[in-house]
This record gives sequence, structure tokens and C-alpha cells, in this order.
Amino acid sequence: MSALPPILAAVAAADPYPFYAELRRRSFFFDEALGAWVAADAAAVEAVLADPRLRVRPAAEPVPAAIAGSAAGEIFRQLARMDDSPGQVAVKAALGAALAGAAGAAPAIADRWARRLLEAGASYDELAFWLPAATLGELLGLPEGDPAALAARIGALARCFAPGCRPEDAAAGIAAAEPLCELCGLAVDGKEKASASPLLAELCRRLPGRREAILANTIGLFTQAHEATAGLLAGSLLAAMRNPAVRLALSAGPAAAAAAVAEVALLDPPVQNTRRFAAAPLQLLGQQLEPGDTILVLLAAASRDPRASGPAGSSWGHGRHACPGSALAVSIAAAGAAALAAADAIPAEAPPFSYRPSLNTRVPLFGAARPGRTS
Repeated sequence: MSALPPILAAVAAADPYPFYAELRRRSFFFDEALGAWVAADAAAVEAVLADPRLRVRPAAEPVPAAIAGSAAGEIFRQLARMDDSPGQVAVKAALGAALAGAAGAAPAIADRWARRLLEAGASYDELAFWLPAATLGELLGLPEGDPAALAARIGALARCFAPGCRPEDAAAGIAAAEPLCELCGLAVDGKEKASASPLLAELCRRLPGRREAILANTIGLFTQAHEATAGLLAGSLLAAMRNPAVRLALSAGPAAAAAAVAEVALLDPPVQNTRRFAAAPLQLLGQQLEPGDTILVLLAAASRDPRASGPAGSSWGHGRHACPGSALAVSIAAAGAAALAAADAIPAEAPPFSYRPSLNTRVPLFGAARPGRTS
């Protein structure tokens, strides 16, 4: 990560927040090392995320070139969060409604899977990545399988969608796309006739005849949750290892655990940044942007801005592309962290850890460390 521009290297730094505080004072500026504009304080982040003139993808590259024309590229092309077109409004609304309807069932499913994975001897890292896959799989009515295998395929697809995708990441993601389409396609086709999965049934009810959009965005739920929820769970565990008050909150019931995890999402967001792109010349925050200009939106810097007056921070963003799965991510992470607390498996001192190399997601990794009773 040392060869990266400092703003991107900060994602995996031990403590990037003093650096982000310096950037906040510059608000909105062009970074020569990055070759892009940077929105760093709450006002700039809110303005960028709310501006309808900015796109979530470059106009010249709606699908990453490395996966264009593949099954992975087709999934990406239909993701509502990657498309600014009016035709995706219905898909975004359907996703929001379906996820809201699933919120009540998610905590119990996540709790059951967390306990099951812990009993099977999962490490901290395995729990962080397997639990979101297993929970979403059950919510979507997928046949029960190996959470490790499902998470591996989801991870491969997510990496080929991410900024900085390498050729080997693209190849692995393309290989993972077909089996994920087959697995989720069976569930989508089944739920058009039955409603064993209320989440998927709601998507099908709201989007009649739009099978491919439903399929792509069902898979998109997995990829969007993969690193973000893993980072939130692992970050919550790290916070609990460092702070007795957080550890106590995780043991104080579902509401207290969810509140503690939501606080981690604000103070140490798993998704540190996102991007927006100019498709035409525009004036923004006193600066002239040209077609093709990129803006790096520093969610993690804005999340700690004491001058914030609106929903600038955390990983979830706001506006047209606010994450509809934020409550689901918090409930899954809270269930996993609470299960560890209930098992007395959160030590008062963190084992050796590092941050996963990434351009935008902050995920603590504990290596081979496994939960064990601390008393």
C-alpha cells in the first residue's frame, strides 16, 4: 500500500483520522498525487453526494473495462447503485422496501448463524466474512450450503467490481459470476411462484417481468454486504477489545449491541470513501470541473466532522445512492459481535492485527486468531 497516494493509503493505516482531520480543513480540493478532486468535510461530502449532475460511474466506462462483456459485467451493468438512469428508480425503491421488510427477521437469523459458526471453530476473520453470506443466503431462500464457499465466490465477484481491480481479480470475479447466477437464479425463479423468502418475493412483486434486474441486484446485495459488513463486524470487535464500555454494550441486549455497532460505523467506517464523476462541465463548491473529472468522497473524514449538520458520514452515504442495507448490515454485525460477547470470547487486549489492503474498505484482519473464552 506504500506506493499508493497518501489519501488511498490512509484506508489501511493504523490511525488515519488525524490525517483526515487535516484534509477536512481543505474541504474541497484537487489532489495532484491522486489526480482527482477530494471532498473531505461534511459540507463538501453532502454537496457532492446530493448533486444530480454527478454520476456514480464515468460516462465513458459504465462497466469496468476488465469485466465488460462477461457475466460479471452484466451483473454490474444492472446494479441499481451503479446506474443513474431514471429506469433504475423502481429497482432502488424495490430494494429499499424489500430490505426494510427483511429487517425484522435478520437479527435472529444472524444470531443463529453466528453461534453456529463459533461452535464450528470459525476464526474472527472467518466469522466476519462468512456471517453476512450465510445470513443473506437464508434471507433470500437459497439452499443451505457451505458459507465459506459462498463467501469466497462473493468475495471474488466483489473484488472485480472494486476500484483498482487487477487482471487476476477480474478473472476470478468472472469465474465466480456464473455459479452465483445459477444459485441465485434458482431462488429468483422459485420465488416468482412462492414466497418462502419474503425479501425476494417483495422484489419480484414490485418488479414484475424484470428477472435479470432482480437477479443482478440480488447478487449485488451479497457483494455490497461482503466487505462492508465484514469490516463493520471486525471493527466492532476491535473497538470492544480496546474499550470495556463497547464490550459491555455488546452484552447488554440487541438494542445496546446495535447502537454500539452503529457508533463504530460512524467513528471508524468500514467504507472509507466512494467516488463520483463529472459527465459535463460544471461549477461545484467554487471550482470548475471538466468532463471525466473524478471526485473522491471521503466518507470517513466527514463522519468525524464536528460541524456536520446532516447525514454526511458513516459508510452509508445519503441522497439518491444512500445504501438501503445499512440497517441490515448493522443487525448482522451486531448479532455476530453479541454472540462473541455472550461466549466471553472478546479479549480485553486485541491479538495482532492488520488492515486488509484496499482502496476504499477498512477491514481489520486478525489472522489465525480464534475466539476463546477470556475468563
